[in-house]
Formats: sequence, structure tokens, C-alpha cells
Amino acid sequence: MIFIISFIAEILLRPQFSFKENGVKFDLKNFYQVSPEGYPDIPAFPYILKIDGKIYDVKYKIIKIDTTEVIKNKKIEIAKRPQILSLPFIWKETKMKNVEEYPKSIVEFKGISYKGDTSIIMFLIYPGKYYKDDIYVFKGVKIEIDYKREYKKNNKNDDIELAIISNGEMKDYFQPLKEWKTEKGIPTAIFNIDSIVNVSQGRDIQEKLRNFIKELYIHHNLKYVILGGDVNVIPARVAFAMCSEAGYRPDEDSLRADLYYADLDGDWDFDGDNIFGEVEDSVDLIPEIAVGRVPANSPLDVINFVNKVISYEKNPGENITDALFSGMILWQNPYTDGGIAKNIISDFLPEDINVNKMYESSGLGYHDTLWKILNKGNGFFNHNGHGWYTGMWTASGNYISIPDVDTLKNTTYTIGFSIGCWVGAFDYDAVSEHFVNAKNGGVCMIANSRYGWGSPGNPGFGYSDRFDEVFFRKVFLENIKTVGDALNETKIHFSPLSMTENVYRWHQYQLNLLGDPSMVIWKKIPDTFNIVYIDSNRVRILNKGLPVESAFVCFNGNNYKRFFTGPNGEFTIDDDSLLITITKYGFLPLQIERNYSPELLFDIILSDDNDSLINPGETLFVSLFARSKDTIENISVKISSDDVLFLNDSIFIPVLYPEIDTIIERCFNFYASDTLSDCDIIRFNLNDTIHRNFYVASPKIRINNVRYLGDTIIVSLFNEGHTYIQNVTRLSYSFPSCVNPEKTIGIIKSGGYYEDTIFFTQRFNSTINYSLHKNLVPLIDTVFNFNGYSEFFDECEEESNFVISEDHMWHLSNHISYSGSYSWYCGLEETRTYINNQNSYILSRKFYPLGSSVLSFYYWYKFPNYGSDGLYVILCENNMEDTLDFIGSGGALLPIQDGWIRWEKEINPSDTFSIKFSFVSDGSVVDEGIYIDNILIRNISGISEDFPDKNSFKILKNINKLNLLYNSDKKDILEFMIYDITGRKKEVIKSVYKGINDIVITFDKIGIYFVFLGNRFVDKVIVLEER
Repeated sequence: MIFIISFIAEILLRPQFSFKENGVKFDLKNFYQVSPEGYPDIPAFPYILKIDGKIYDVKYKIIKIDTTEVIKNKKIEIAKRPQILSLPFIWKETKMKNVEEYPKSIVEFKGISYKGDTSIIMFLIYPGKYYKDDIYVFKGVKIEIDYKREYKKNNKNDDIELAIISNGEMKDYFQPLKEWKTEKGIPTAIFNIDSIVNVSQGRDIQEKLRNFIKELYIHHNLKYVILGGDVNVIPARVAFAMCSEAGYRPDEDSLRADLYYADLDGDWDFDGDNIFGEVEDSVDLIPEIAVGRVPANSPLDVINFVNKVISYEKNPGENITDALFSGMILWQNPYTDGGIAKNIISDFLPEDINVNKMYESSGLGYHDTLWKILNKGNGFFNHNGHGWYTGMWTASGNYISIPDVDTLKNTTYTIGFSIGCWVGAFDYDAVSEHFVNAKNGGVCMIANSRYGWGSPGNPGFGYSDRFDEVFFRKVFLENIKTVGDALNETKIHFSPLSMTENVYRWHQYQLNLLGDPSMVIWKKIPDTFNIVYIDSNRVRILNKGLPVESAFVCFNGNNYKRFFTGPNGEFTIDDDSLLITITKYGFLPLQIERNYSPELLFDIILSDDNDSLINPGETLFVSLFARSKDTIENISVKISSDDVLFLNDSIFIPVLYPEIDTIIERCFNFYASDTLSDCDIIRFNLNDTIHRNFYVASPKIRINNVRYLGDTIIVSLFNEGHTYIQNVTRLSYSFPSCVNPEKTIGIIKSGGYYEDTIFFTQRFNSTINYSLHKNLVPLIDTVFNFNGYSEFFDECEEESNFVISEDHMWHLSNHISYSGSYSWYCGLEETRTYINNQNSYILSRKFYPLGSSVLSFYYWYKFPNYGSDGLYVILCENNMEDTLDFIGSGGALLPIQDGWIRWEKEINPSDTFSIKFSFVSDGSVVDEGIYIDNILIRNISGISEDFPDKNSFKILKNINKLNLLYNSDKKDILEFMIYDITGRKKEVIKSVYKGINDIVITFDKIGIYFVFLGNRFVDKVIVLEER
């Protein structure tokens, strides 16, 4: 039956705003940043309607807008580009686009999505509007919404609510979790991924698995899925949300998105280009089920995880109401205190929650103290700081590392949430995986598989901050009971904001749950049940002497049965052989009688006297883990391996009793050869039927860089191996001798750095022999030569040392120079003025640092007294830009001495670097501008030769646009021929000047293009987004 429905939605907004230096600023407390860069910064509110049945043909109209006030002829703050958390913030003035009106409408319809039998209508509501230099502020809006609804109840089998999917090696170790979930009333089934791949249809493993999950959802009452393995077991779907443009990793925009297995509408590749999750792929971003991943690589990982979940749900521990909130200072300028974001959350937590606030801004957040608090156990760990897959930063120079979480001893297991970049990159060996896989530590972790995003100067209102805050609101204020449902509802909350290529969509994909999505969340010390038998079959459930209504009772046995108790708290046992499980949110579960089927499980645990990893040249012990679900006697176990030599390989177990986890400590031992290398795989066999793989872990020390500071040399060491190294002896021989020729280096963690400082009594200009030894075994033996230093000097007489931006405004001018005939000038040679709205640059070759370098040059200028025209001097390093100075109008300049001014500054690059001179101008008065001459960089070890040869090119980027350098020997015209995959041709003409030219070719439509220069093939370009 189809219904035509109309109703009125009255939405109260009541925005707050303030007058700031840059204009009117809307408060973000109940709103979210949505404006594109350069537009008026007017936030929006996501308005969501959930309606039973299938909704379609939605129409709406605005009936009334309540205007609070009109602010006449006032500037409004301009939206800035979102900022990646891990990158330093570089302030750049954002100019207002030529916008007369924004937004066009204060109500935007964002579409309809479906979750089972529920339809979700999505709107964005704006609390303000910019129109012709006036700002309108709205108190509320009234909307009439019309739609058609078709309601058909789908009848599903209720035999599977939780599906656990793993491989043949690990699936049996999930059996205790399956039994516990089924016992408590969540019917659970375990599936083998290999069998799914064999029977399901799809282009790859991911699609076959998703289609299988979709079938379970259609025909059963599936609510939750546990992906039981790391990406080598259950591969992740890579989704595309947008280009981050960070430039740090080639896979940085390849978001590992387990939402793919939860949002089951469509196929996530509507346009068929094998790039999943694009806007044009019509992903509705509404998860039908909740999905979590157990990033296990071995049965022991599974055992650890399963034990923690069952322990957490049955009896969470005495510290369950403790919360550890870590807040880092994300940026010093503008000052952005992560502790403020944590306080926004802590302010709405109930008084029962004891929050330990470890904020860097309060002088806290340092490693040792924070690790001790983690180690005692907490209900929650909320991390607001920078991150990488190797650790979670808590204060400058302090972070929680993989070895830190591996060695936690807590027995109150923790729910973790981190906004840090790459903390949840489970396609790498991530700290979040270790947090979940370790024997102790965390019971689950929600974290980013790629970059987190912030808002410099707006603590608490960064994009990652908002997802973090809403998750805790869903748990504590909306009383959502399971971790997977809370994350799903968080994503649904943001879905109206996520329908375009933006950072909200980025978070929809990259924010994943490592853990059991059906796991309940404890928010207080649990209450307890009391059982009173009224007669032999009749039971009453009491708490503090009163009947417990709505307790969930589950009978397990021949007749699986589930129901809630009524007001009297009573139920009748219809089969006294059943296992009965009684649960209610906020109460410890209670079980009456228990029967097990017999089963025997084994696993092995490595141990030694240091890191419990296989290190070359050491003897290790193996402990045997055994579990039986029935009494079994006279068991012989033999262990073997083709990769190591066992010194004791057999054990006899007289008896194993049911329901008891048995660990036989150090019953085997073996010797690992010193010829083994880091990451070698060692395979163990138990009774030739059970096989386990372990990795060899060995430190690998390399020199990261060397910085020369005259009388001091700093050698940066990096351990790229998979275990720590300690007590390394450093020897350095030189003439004259250094103050500390011999030194013991305490410890360098896996993935950790150590700065070895060598001191001299005077400036050192000679050769030094540098070596590292561990137990007389050489690790590094090299020679550094500091006999003088190199320098780069450009008299600016030719253009071969700099890349020129495509507008060619920078050029060599003979109008004025400090020495020689030419200097660099940015402007029109004919009129000797620059033009409005310039953004032009020259970029030097790359230089290799040798400690502290010195940059100097001479400049001559003529700027207006007011405005923002001028020259940025920028240090470029590792795809990041650090502004060294701004020379321009709008402030006091140094007095001109004979027309030219000398500029000099010490710079301290740690890696290969370039110097960029970037000239910008606003839209007001122009003048002659600036000339640069005699550019000098002292104290470098070399100059890169990465510019193309004469009349040749070098490709810089071929995704979404073609960016190349072309080295021309004369002023010329280049004719590029562009072909799409159908063979259609387009000609692009580019003017080039003598020297290095930076050329950009853009494309209007999505597709694959082939670019030729004359008869020379240039490159293939893949365009993923329309202009």
C-alpha cells in the first residue's frame, strides 16, 4: 500500500555569532563547517528524518524563515582549507571568492538513504546567509515536506544476527565468542572466507564477501559482522573520498573503508571504473549493519581478543568508570589545544566517569605518566593528538608506541578512540592493531586509517574532533548501547554533510572499528541480579529486592528461545537442561547451568628474557596453551620446525579438564640461528596438524641524516627493524679529537630515532670516522668529511637554476641589478609594474643539507603603503612549506641603502630542501614590486640535478591534471595533443620561456587521457574529478 504524506517540520536554530578581526564569525557549537575554501564561513546543521517504510518522491518548500537580525555592511569570516593534523600549519591569506550570495538556499535537500525497512531523509540547514555585503542570521525555519511511502514488512529468519568471518587457521578460535554471543541472545555463526569466495559472485574477494554479507542481511536478521583477520585474511576495500594533497605517501588517499561491508546498497562503483566510493558511485553512506574488524594474524591474536571481549562483557573490572583523556597542543600558531576538545566531551559525561585529563597545555601528557595510567586499566582512552601508524603522540616528543601497548598489563580492558593520523592504518602494522591484539590493553579501538583533519585555531571544532564528540554523545546522551551501533549512528549523523568530495566523506570511509561491533559499552559500575525460585520451574529476577522488568532471557538448548521479562520479573523454565543467560544493559550477566560439547584447542606462546620475539642468535622458550571442552587424558604433543633447532620438542599431558585454560610454561625451547634476518618467517608445527607462523625481529640501524653545526655534529640514527636495540657503543675518531669519542647509546625503539651529538672545542673542519658496535659486532662503520663546505651562488644571470610558475611573471630583467646585468623580477617588463591578484613563484633546485645552512640574497622593492602585496621567502622540505619571511606592503620595511637591501637567515633543514620565492598581490593599488639578485646558500653538501635536460620534460603529477617541468632553450610555443580513450583529440597551446617552465594542463571531465608533445608521448593522465 502506498501513502502520500505531508507534514510540517519546525526547526529551531538560534545560532550564536561574534565580531572578530576578520569579520562576523558563527559559533560552531551546534553547527558544522561546510563552506568551500574562499566562501563565507557559514556553518550548517544536518537535519535527519527516519521514517518506517520506503520513501520516495520527496518534495519540500520553505514556509517561513524567522530572521533574528540583519548585519549591514560587515565583513564575514572566510572559510579556510581543512588542515591535516600531522602537518605543520602554514598561514596563508584566504581571499574571498567573487560571491554575491551564499548559500543560495538555507535549506538543502541531500537525498534519501535506506537502512533496512527505514528511510532516512537528509537536509542541511544553514543558520545564516551572506547577500551583497549583508549578513542575515536566522532563528529558525519551517519546512513543509511531502513524500510517498510504501510499507512492506520483510520477514527474515532470526537465526543469524552476528556473523564472524575468518580463515581456516583462525576461525575455530572464535568459537568461544560465538558460544557466548549465542548464549546471551545474539545468534552467531562462523564462516570461512575461503568457502565464501568459492561460492559467491563478484569481481574480487571484497565484492564476493560483500555480496555474501548482503545475502545474509536480506534473508536473515543480520545486525553485526566481525571481519576476523587482518587485510591478508579479510582484504579491505579501498575507497576514494577526495585528494588530500598532502604528498607524503603514494597511498595516502587510498582509504581502507570497512564501511563497504556495512553499507550494502548499490555496489560502490556505479560508474564502473573500479574506483570505489566516489561521489558519482551513489554511495548512500547509511550502514545497514555494524561491522568491526579483528586485525588478527595468528590464533593467539584471536585468543587474546576473544578473552578480552568475553571478560569485558561478563565482568568489566573495577576501573571501568575511569577515562583517560589525552590532549596535545596540535599547533602552536595558531594555538590549538587538544585539551579543549576533550573538555567539550568531558563536560557532558556523567559524574560517575572519573576523567584523568592528561593535557600538554597543563604540563601533562608525558609518556611515562600516561603509560602508567593506561597500564592500570580504564573504561575509555580518548586520544586527541598527532599520530602515525607507529604511535599516538600525547605531547611534543612523547608518544605511545607499539611496544608500549604490547607490554600493557591492565585487566580492565579499554575502549579507545583516536583522532590521530594513520593510527588506524590497519593495512600497515598499526599501533591500533597491537592495542586490540595484545593480551591486555584495549578491547576495541576506533581510529583513522589515514589522515585526521583539524581546524587550526579552533580547538574542538576540527573535523576529526566533531566525529569524536558525536560518538561520545551517541553513547552517553543518546544511550546507544553497543560500540558498532554508536559508530554507525555517528556516521549517519554526518551523512548529509558527506555527499560531496570533502573531509566529512573522508571520515565516513577512514574511521573504522577494530573490535566487536555487538559489544556492549559499560558506562557505570554494573548492577547485579538476584534469582529467586518460586517453584522448581518458575524464576523471579530481583535487584535490591525489586522485580527487574525488561531483563533479556535466553534459553540455549534444543529450543533456542529469547524474551523480555514483564513487570513482575518472572519467567518459566520449560526445559531444566538448558543453559539460561539473563542480561540487561547496566547489569552483570547471569548464567544458570552450562553444558559444553567436547573440543580440544592448542596454541603456542613465545617467551624469552627480553622482548618475547624471535631474535637472531638467541634461545627462546615456547609455552603451550591448551583448552578442552571435555575431560581428555593422555595427550602427547610434539613441536617441530624446518627453520629453527628445537632442543626439547615433546611433552606429555596427563589430563585436561573442561572450562579451564591450561598454559604449560616454557615446555619447549629452541635456538634461532644468528644468520636469520629481520622479517624472516619461522613456521612451527604442533603434532603436524596445527601450524603457526612467527616473524623474526631484529634491529636495523641506519643513519637518517647528519647535521653540521660548526663545533657540533648531530648524527640522527633510525631503527627500521622490528625490535629495539640497547647498549650500543659509538666510537668516533678524528683530529682534532671530539670531547666524547666513545659513548653508550641506551635504547633505540623499533621505528624510533636517536640523535647522537658529537662535541668539539672549536669549529671542526676535518674528517671523522664514525662507527657503531653491539657486543663487538659492527653495525655501522663510515666516514664523514667536514673539510670545508659547499655553497650555491646564483648571480641571476641565467634561468637554469629555478622553476618558473606557469604565468611567467617572474623573469630576468636588465632594468636594475645588484651585480652583473640581470636580476629576477616579477611583473610586466614593459610598464615595470606587477598586476592585481598575482600568485607567482620561482622554485630553486634541491639542495642536500649539511647541518645549519645560511640563505642570503639582495632585494630592491617599491610597494604601496597599504595592502597585502609582497614576497614570501619559503623553505620547501618533504612536501611542506615553511615561510621564512614576508617582504611587502602593509608594514614597516627596512630603509633602502643605495637601493638594495641584504637579507640573511640561518635555516635548519633536516632533509633535501628547496627555496621558493612567491610573489602575491591583492586586488587594489599596484606598484613596481621587487627585484632579487645574488642568491647564496652556504653550508650544503651538494646540489640535486633533478631538472630536465634542454628541450626535455619531467612529469610532476598525472592524477586529475598534468603537471610537468619543461626546460626550453628559447622562448617558444608548445603544441600538446590530448586524446581520450575514444580517440577524440584536443589541442592545447602553451607558451614557454627560456629556462625551466612549470606547465599545468587541466581536464574538464573524468576519464583517461593520453598526452603527446608533437610526436613525443608525454604521459597518461587519470582524471578522477570534474572541474
